[in-house]
Amino acid sequence: MHTVDQVLIPALGMFPAKYGAVHKIWRADDSRFVLLFEDNPANGDIGIRIHSALSTILSTRITSLVGIDGAFGPVDTRWFRAFPGEDIRKETGEYFVKNLGLRGAEFCHIVFDEPFELWGVDDRELYVEALHVWRSNRVDEFIQLQKKRAYAILGNFIRRMCETESHVGALTICGNLAGFVATEAGAKGYSYAIIRPAGISKSVSSEQTATPADLRTEDRKAICCNVLTAVLIWKADEQLSKLPEALDEFGYPNYDPDAAAEWVEQGQASYLSQDYEKAIGYLGRAVQMYSILYKSHQEKICLLQESREAEEADRFQARAQLIARIWATAEYNLGIALWDSGKYDGAEAHWNKAVEINPRFERAWANKGVAMIRRAEYEAAVECCDKAIELNPEFPDSWYNKWSALVHLGKPGEAEPCLRTFERLKAQAQR
Repeated sequence: MHTVDQVLIPALGMFPAKYGAVHKIWRADDSRFVLLFEDNPANGDIGIRIHSALSTILSTRITSLVGIDGAFGPVDTRWFRAFPGEDIRKETGEYFVKNLGLRGAEFCHIVFDEPFELWGVDDRELYVEALHVWRSNRVDEFIQLQKKRAYAILGNFIRRMCETESHVGALTICGNLAGFVATEAGAKGYSYAIIRPAGISKSVSSEQTATPADLRTEDRKAICCNVLTAVLIWKADEQLSKLPEALDEFGYPNYDPDAAAEWVEQGQASYLSQDYEKAIGYLGRAVQMYSILYKSHQEKICLLQESREAEEADRFQARAQLIARIWATAEYNLGIALWDSGKYDGAEAHWNKAVEINPRFERAWANKGVAMIRRAEYEAAVECCDKAIELNPEFPDSWYNKWSALVHLGKPGEAEPCLRTFERLKAQAQR
């Protein structure tokens, strides 16, 4: 690692602050050194700084290989480089970076004095699948796919480094994904440095953290380019005040109640065929869509009330109440699918959510009683069942669950009437 110690490390130590800063350096025994440039493709100013930072590194001649995510194989910028005159190329490139989504690495490839290789290192199938999964709101599955994608990106980049006999390579990658790639690089024994451009916000950095205060306009626009950022925004912004606007702007598919209802139907059909995992997937999408719909309605209601449009606010309030009831039912059904697949804690969480959304949902209260019995919290189980019975004394399961809790409490005298009521209601239901 002679050239790394003599050229690269001093260059990183003198990195111009106006371009960014070296966030972390990890040294390992392997001779390959990966420079990870955190990127936010939706922010043109970040793209310009990526270009400047890359130019600084490329000027040392320690590498002539730059990788980029979201692309596959050699990246062709000949259309831009065919423009006559350096000034025209630079002016046109800057315009495309700031307004039309050209990446900083691509801009550098257009205007840098000496040629270098710009290579797309993403995995096409994982990229498309991750985008589809995110649009379906399967957050946990999406994050796992991002980790697989990071593994593939690093593997493709290292492979290209070997093919070009490069000991040092620069990789520009969307900020959150960079964290996963860095983790993989360290695990594989490769040295790496994370370079964070000036002005990049925390919600698109490799630290993978976000708070509502960190969310800015360019972060919301990163939905198309960096879907993990969008998920973090969605999870962090509890008010979701800007999400419907962002979803509309980028054509989020199936952003309507009909799509969510279809997911409920598919989930129920999968449950009846005992395909619990598929049922969980469909119902999970439905509950997240209903959550978005409900919260966006609440935002609309607040705006209408502030502008004193009472009639329109009442209309949206009625729609919100309907969505809430359907949302609670979807949470309840998701809990049943999780319970029957052995995921008891997850089931309990969704039944809790169901009664939070709709406190008059007797079936969810009854099932909460089942969850309490499993936890051996029998007094709490009786309370849940009593609540269900208060709301609907004709629902048999509430009486059966109360009987079970009382038996566990050693109160057979109180339990017996509950069992008789259950058997009577079940017999009536079967007539």
